[in-house]
Amino acid sequence: YGVAYDHDVVVFYSELDPDYHATVVSGNYGPGKAVTSPIGYRPRYFLVDGKIHDGRIDPLVAAGVSETILFRFVNVGFERRSLALKGGYFSAIAEGGFAYPFARTKYALGLPAMQTKDVLFTSSQAGMYSIIDRRLYTVNAPVKSGGMISHFVVGSPYQAGDLDYDGSIDWPDFQVLMDSFGTTGLCPPDLAAADLDGDGDVDWDDFMIIADNFGAMNIPHP
Repeated sequence: YGVAYDHDVVVFYSELDPDYHATVVSGNYGPGKAVTSPIGYRPRYFLVDGKIHDGRIDPLVAAGVSETILFRFVNVGFERRSLALKGGYFSAIAEGGFAYPFARTKYALGLPAMQTKDVLFTSSQAGMYSIIDRRLYTVNAPVKSGGMISHFVVGSPYQAGDLDYDGSIDWPDFQVLMDSFGTTGLCPPDLAAADLDGDGDVDWDDFMIIADNFGAMNIPHP
């Protein structure tokens, strides 16, 4: 599109009706079968990159302050999505692979089924930013606070050691780090993998960053 950016990430949105899915798996979907069309399609699980949101923070991307991220949002589901950014604005530049004649400033994006939208995001403020489905598909079956919720990180708050982004540095942050402990060959600064010092691995040096800041509270996020 002739635009400059520092990071790029593709994000897939989909939904799942377990009953409908079961008919396909069992071979009962199609002409002359028990289910012949998606008319009764009632999704109960809502996925980002094929995963439900279970409360843990797994950022889509980590960028520096003033760096630009190019997002390509892809709706591979049957239903329209309405994506809202908490804490900032997107600059929408393309739809379906075709560039707009000019960028459009948006805090929310409509994303039709089987469609893509490309947006840029640049922030001068460090913190964690959230993208949610404004149509409130934020459930996993009967469980709330799940579904189509995702996050990305800008700048230094990760460096402090608040790996679960609850605003404080405490024992759960150690658990997030230990889940990745011993990982090597990362591309610094791979903050999402708890490489806090950006040296390409998760080790005792990263552990000590959390230990040095243990007990800190009221860590700001947008």
